[in-house]
Amino acid sequence: TDGDNFVIEAAVPGLAPDAVDVSVLGNEVTIRGEYPAAPEGRRYLLRERPTGQFERRVTLPDPVDAEHVQAHYEHGLIRLTVPKAESAKPRRIALTAGR
Repeated sequence: TDGDNFVIEAAVPGLAPDAVDVSVLGNEVTIRGEYPAAPEGRRYLLRERPTGQFERRVTLPDPVDAEHVQAHYEHGLIRLTVPKAESAKPRRIALTAGR
């Protein structure tokens, strides 16, 4: 967490921003995409890059404000700033003296 926000970072090396789908439903954030398959006939001695579809779901502990989620992509790193819903933020309650 960072103040009134949750921050989610995910590495997606080699993918363009438009190849990744980010969605929010309730208090769950989903990041999905697909790494391209290796060219046909190519053989590798060692390959560290994944291929195929992926999906990651993060369930956050508090309700979120899906309308104000900010997504930033730079050099294969996605950074999502997900604000907590107003109902999840602490509120100061004023005390009154007397009966």
